[in-house]
Amino acid sequence: MSDELIKNYTRYENNIPVSGMYNALMHPFINTSIKAMLYYQGESEMGLAKSDYGKYNEYLKIYVEDLREKNGYDFSFYNVQLSSHVTNQWSGICEQRAVQFDGIKMIDKAGLVVSMDQGFRSTDSDFAHPNYKEPVGQRLAALA
Repeated sequence: MSDELIKNYTRYENNIPVSGMYNALMHPFINTSIKAMLYYQGESEMGLAKSDYGKYNEYLKIYVEDLREKNGYDFSFYNVQLSSHVTNQWSGICEQRAVQFDGIKMIDKAGLVVSMDQGFRSTDSDFAHPNYKEPVGQRLAALA
């Protein structure tokens, strides 16, 4: 990856801490035709939700607006609220869900689906990455 791509992702005067996600997952698709974006992320931003409730929403809005501008299209944006986990080891998960709920109202052409009931179950081997994505995908499809 070039030095230019590994620099922090910036927009306007903001330094948005999503450079890895942007560089790896979005930059390769700039100038392609997309209808919508499905966004299933949020655990790594839980500290921001606790320390500065509004910043997560501000950053996400800027991120979506920038991707829309770079693609030249006002595509729809659909976010998945964090699902349940086996323990409360992730301090801030409730705050992050609240931030996600409040923040979706700040983004035009956006929606949010709930996934708490599709999270970890006692027979699952991975507490952090839910196995039950099909029902969440169906919810996203119905929302779209």
